[in-house]
Amino acid sequence: NDFVATSTAWYDDQDHNDALGRVHWVAMHPDYQGRGLAKPLLSETLRALKTCGHSSAYLMTSTSRIPALSLYMRYGFEPQIRNEEDIVAWRTCMPALRSDAQEIVSAALK
Repeated sequence: NDFVATSTAWYDDQDHNDALGRVHWVAMHPDYQGRGLAKPLLSETLRALKTCGHSSAYLMTSTSRIPALSLYMRYGFEPQIRNEEDIVAWRTCMPALRSDAQEIVSAALK
């Protein structure tokens, strides 16, 4: 069997916060990108985190992953702006994002 995608619901006690789970290793084979498969993959990953008792989740990604950023923000994830480097990265990628994601980034930058 060939696999086309992977994602991990990861237990992470970041800051000793048991309610916070981590979405990790979301990846799709390039031949299958853009077919809407990431939505059910992310939904199932978040469902697994909820089943494990997490009431919220976080993930880490690059601002160069424009389609992924838009998807994550449609699922309620928001940018974490920690420093000037983050501000520059989000301002740089913002024009390439969908308009709804642009609004989320704009609010996070305020």
